[in-house]
Amino acid sequence: MKTKLFSLSLIVLIAFMASCNSGGNKIAQNANDSMSFKGQTLNILCWEGYADPLFTKTFEQKYGVTVKGTYYGSDDELVSKLQGGGDASYDIVSPSSDVASYLVDAGLVQPIDTSKISEWRNLSPQLKNLKDVVREGKSYGMPFCWGPDYLVYNADKVSPAPDSWNVFWDPKYKGKVSLWDDISNLYLVGQLMGWDKTDQSVLYNMNEDQLKQVKQKKLWKD
Repeated sequence: MKTKLFSLSLIVLIAFMASCNSGGNKIAQNANDSMSFKGQTLNILCWEGYADPLFTKTFEQKYGVTVKGTYYGSDDELVSKLQGGGDASYDIVSPSSDVASYLVDAGLVQPIDTSKISEWRNLSPQLKNLKDVVREGKSYGMPFCWGPDYLVYNADKVSPAPDSWNVFWDPKYKGKVSLWDDISNLYLVGQLMGWDKTDQSVLYNMNEDQLKQVKQKKLWKD
């Protein structure tokens, strides 16, 4: 059985360049021509499965292009690839919202021209206006998908059913908790402390004092 986390995970699409890697100037001038990209390759840096041929094939056939997906396994790996010169190799990246803000502030991505996205006006304002990817009125990304994170537990062993992530600190479950070894655990603790109530971006930009508090309330045991 499982229970929902009280917040959402969001994946955003961020464009590095206004066009595919080759012939960029020519393509930009003919952005309204659906076949101006014909014969070129769209390089995407994303989580595994996000560039699966099952749903990129139709796009390739429509525009006469090749979609090439390069996968990464963690946000740390994503940042490493971009800082190592990858920002010149990819057209689009699909980071989680927690690292999107860093990519913008580090100058690793470019703002997108929302006027060329026909359905932009129909996207949820709450998602497309996230502070993580908006700077001085410019949008550096658009929401791609979102959904809840889950707390999974053994109903035969855990009773009553958890109604809060604070169950992680219940002494009777010490040594019986499993978590993904990822920086997102820091954000979970920040949420439990209520730091995201007025500004969700606080979770991704903790100061030294906040990080110290997180370490004191760590989810793991020595």
